[in-house]
Amino acid sequence: MLVGVSACAQATPLTSNPQPTAAPASSTVATASLPPRLDPAAFTQLCERWGRDRPNDAIRCGPAIEAALTAIGAGQVERVEFRYAPICDAGTTCPPRDPHRAWIIVRSGGANVAITTSIGGGGIIVGPTTSALPAEPLVFQAPPHGRADIAGPQPAEVRDRPAFALCGTEVADPDPAFEVAARRCFLDGVLSGNAVEFVTIASGTEGGQTLTLYRFTGHGGVVAYDRDGGRWTRTICGIAPQSTDVVFLLDGLCERRDLSAR
Repeated sequence: MLVGVSACAQATPLTSNPQPTAAPASSTVATASLPPRLDPAAFTQLCERWGRDRPNDAIRCGPAIEAALTAIGAGQVERVEFRYAPICDAGTTCPPRDPHRAWIIVRSGGANVAITTSIGGGGIIVGPTTSALPAEPLVFQAPPHGRADIAGPQPAEVRDRPAFALCGTEVADPDPAFEVAARRCFLDGVLSGNAVEFVTIASGTEGGQTLTLYRFTGHGGVVAYDRDGGRWTRTICGIAPQSTDVVFLLDGLCERRDLSAR
């Protein structure tokens, strides 16, 4: 469950209060096809996951965020939260979650608005927009700053990266268990807006090791540098908290780039 995403009743749109409009439900998540203001590196995305029983036609984080931000014409956006949990006024009874309906909470400076999105008419229906309460602050006990040890050739942006709060290194060989505390540290760093780093190492598909370096600067997107063999790729996405030992997954609008040729 995401933090600080309840709303009050008064309508206060960020730049406009759109009438319900439809957008294609199968929107791409590649930055190259999105307007510059929807660059996943430019703002933080927090995505609520439905769970294992999510139907195939459920509304999803990335397309819903794209449709909502496009509809309201928002300018500078700092953080966007996608949630299935209904937004209810104080003292009212909330309806149950619906996989075909979600709310997008847009945070930009002092403005906090909630945008209703739903599946209908072959696309995503956007509207109406109401005000949302500010995000509740999360206390984060940051570990010491550092950089995880990574052997072998690396792209310059990995090799020369600045030190962040180092949550730890997870080695899944031969034990496949997750380092829950380190993963929770990284997730809490993202939720609280702190710069954090976390590394996980596992067996590759052809007997070698794969490595993923997760980085978050304190704002913008969550970055995952993946090394498989001698190939490095960079993915910038949002993050989805999990109730299992995996703790978090990447989700939302994403951009992926091959760094191996650099």
